[in-house]
Amino acid sequence: MKLIKSIHELRTALQREERPVSFVPTMGALHPGHLALVKEAAANNDAVVMSIFVNPLQFNDKRDYDAYPETLDDDISQAEAAGVAYLFLPALNELYPAGPDGMSTYIHVTKGVDVLCGAHRPGHFNGVATVVMKLLQIVAPERAYFGRKDAQQAAVVENMVQDYHVVTDIVTVPTVRESDGLAMSSRNVRLNPEERADAPEIYRALQKMKAVYEQDPFSPETGRGMLQRSVNGKVEYAEVRTYPELELPADDYQGKMLLACAVQYDHARLIDNIMWTRKEEEHVS
Repeated sequence: MKLIKSIHELRTALQREERPVSFVPTMGALHPGHLALVKEAAANNDAVVMSIFVNPLQFNDKRDYDAYPETLDDDISQAEAAGVAYLFLPALNELYPAGPDGMSTYIHVTKGVDVLCGAHRPGHFNGVATVVMKLLQIVAPERAYFGRKDAQQAAVVENMVQDYHVVTDIVTVPTVRESDGLAMSSRNVRLNPEERADAPEIYRALQKMKAVYEQDPFSPETGRGMLQRSVNGKVEYAEVRTYPELELPADDYQGKMLLACAVQYDHARLIDNIMWTRKEEEHVS
């Protein structure tokens, strides 16, 4: 595995690469969920590029940015063991030479960001879209891999790539979970023992809510109340949307469905979701 810190060095290396290039963007603090993306990317015998960059533009709270875990030595070891060919480790001034606030253009996401996490984190997905667009332009991969746990992020990226005719296929990979069902996240380490015991109830509740929704669709307000009765953390939202449009589904909607939620504990905000495909015979009259 090659460690690369400059855009020029990465582009030069990839120009010499004879295999197709796949890309896994991360912010580090790697866990098996990230490694599942690498495994999926490497399954095609691609040259896998992973980036580790904590992007300040997507943090609404600077304290959250400053507190983001740094585990670089362990991340390097995990990436190499997983089969990453190129680990891109840009400094802040490499991706933002004029500083994060010094660019003349930014991606402004106009659809699908006033709901779910976007309703509680204004500007967050502008930051995500901007840095992902930068990284896609730098790496120019055939495929880029994103986890379905961050379903709204994946939807924003899919829609952006389509809007801007980016020649990269976006591949989403199922959420990796702990043995008790908790979605793996770098934020899980912030949970105290009582919260860690409570957090797996999020996924269990979502499974029950999906079954209810298929028989009797409920409103976002009802969904939030249903989840709140199952967990001790504060539920921000729990609602069903179409995917990747992130719109409220019409009664006759056919296609991908997303039941997504966010739960705030004392020092960790956890997100999770269930995705499925609604078929004609499943419609509720």
